[in-house]
Amino acid sequence: MFAEKLDLLLAIRDSEYVTWSGRHRPALNHLPVPSRPQQARLPLWLGGKASRDARADLFPFYREYLRPKTPGGRGWLVSAEQYQALSGPFGALMTGSPQEVIAKILTERELFGIDRFMGQVDFGGMPAPMVGDSLELLATEVAPAIRKELGLPPGPA
Repeated sequence: MFAEKLDLLLAIRDSEYVTWSGRHRPALNHLPVPSRPQQARLPLWLGGKASRDARADLFPFYREYLRPKTPGGRGWLVSAEQYQALSGPFGALMTGSPQEVIAKILTERELFGIDRFMGQVDFGGMPAPMVGDSLELLATEVAPAIRKELGLPPGPA
């Protein structure tokens, strides 16, 4: 359904009259699209993975990071239920969408009075592209939003 609705949105964006059909809504036959955007082409982009997917992608690496590496060695096994609690809205793990991470950091600031945030971005053999994506989101979305919310000047470019 998402792909179909995205297809319709793109058709609406790209034409003053839309002819379109799909499974999840009635067809459109050469209907006008009033209230065109001011710019030449309305910018659209996909927001990327859902929060649930981000947490699911991270779980095997988090579990591997914490598991005992030798029989009787230090570490522990984290269950899926424990991980869900840790990565939820009031858990210690900062994972999910950028908006969720922003909200968690601001909530911790409000509850605990923190004025610094230090996070571990790579653990448990995470692939380099996954680490890079996390760092990019932290630098381009999370940190600027936190600075803006707190009235701080923008950070380095």
